[in-house]
Amino acid sequence: MDSTFGIDGITILAIEGRSNFGTSLAIQNDGSMVIAGYVKTVELDVLLARFNSDGMIDSTFGTYGKVITDVGLRDNGASAIAIQTDGKIVIGGSASYYPISDICLIRYHEDGNLDSTFSADGQVLTSISEYGDFATSIAIQPDGKIIAAGHTQLGDPNHSNYAFVVMRYNQDGTLDTGFGIDGYVITSFGDSDDGANSVAIQSDGKIVAVGQTSYLPDSDFALSRYHSDGTIDTTWGIDGKVTTDFNSGRSSGASVVIQPDGKIIALGGYDNGCLLYTSPSPRDS
Repeated sequence: MDSTFGIDGITILAIEGRSNFGTSLAIQNDGSMVIAGYVKTVELDVLLARFNSDGMIDSTFGTYGKVITDVGLRDNGASAIAIQTDGKIVIGGSASYYPISDICLIRYHEDGNLDSTFSADGQVLTSISEYGDFATSIAIQPDGKIIAAGHTQLGDPNHSNYAFVVMRYNQDGTLDTGFGIDGYVITSFGDSDDGANSVAIQSDGKIVAVGQTSYLPDSDFALSRYHSDGTIDTTWGIDGKVTTDFNSGRSSGASVVIQPDGKIIALGGYDNGCLLYTSPSPRDS
């Protein structure tokens, strides 16, 4: 443990009267750390907090180092965070009122104030399906456009049938209609429950998503790759998709990064006794 960080290497954010959870972290150019997640009393709200490089809360950010955003539906939470080259902070997650859930993106200025140039109020809700849509990961392209990945529910809420969804937003928060179909692409791996948990952008602009494909009682690592226009890259894997079976129960990909040589590293886990799954919904985490 780095004893110069926080107290004996640990820093804790406590919010009186609320439980709070950090789900994603990004480091700013000055070494400050911005954490996204959610706070909970009866309902859930989006949480954003910033710590100095020494692990102490940055009291100049938001209100005593934290910003709580109520998107307006019952439960809201952030699962991903990214920082633009201009320092603005973008978080992705979900806003839900059971059984309906929408993808939620929020953008803040460096000081924690909502960015009104992003969909007028700093918040964007996107409904892909009639019921369940979740963003679990975001990445920023060099041109400033925002890639979000997660999953969308196909069919009615009484039957669990999810697929990968990858979306691209313009810098003003509108969907980029030049990407996929109307700004998004849906990918299924077959008669299974599929969900993307992480997304990364290659140096050539291609987009890689990793997650899982589930077919009870098993699940496998699942990856898909897309061209910069959102069409699936059929030269990669089998028609743009790769699954990995660890031959022992259930497995799930949770994170993906691209090496400088272009090779892809995916991280996750597997277990022969319980389902390993990175939930996109704060309520289910």
